[in-house]
Amino acid sequence: MSREEIEKDLNQILLEKMAKEYDDFIEKLSMQSPDEIIRASYEKVFKEDILAVVEGRELEPKYVKALLRENYPLEGCYQRWLEEDVTYMEDLRICIEDHAKGFLRYKDKERER
Repeated sequence: MSREEIEKDLNQILLEKMAKEYDDFIEKLSMQSPDEIIRASYEKVFKEDILAVVEGRELEPKYVKALLRENYPLEGCYQRWLEEDVTYMEDLRICIEDHAKGFLRYKDKERER
């Protein structure tokens, strides 16, 4: 088996482990009240995004191996995300401003007509 095949297999194992963890999270969530489900929606979305990154095989093999050693790698990554969420909010602010700028340009062009 080549190094590339081994790395692909390890990534698949990690994806399956994290997907199982996600499925367990969803199962527990499905037993909660609607209010609790709504409060957990942010967590659900970002755990799905974490899984998408792993599925896209965007991680270096050494990181895949490290995450495989963790009991709950999805939860660990999510908790880390919560600590670093500030950069996401900055990206969101920039997106909102860019949208507003585009809207203003559109309105300016409408007035010129």
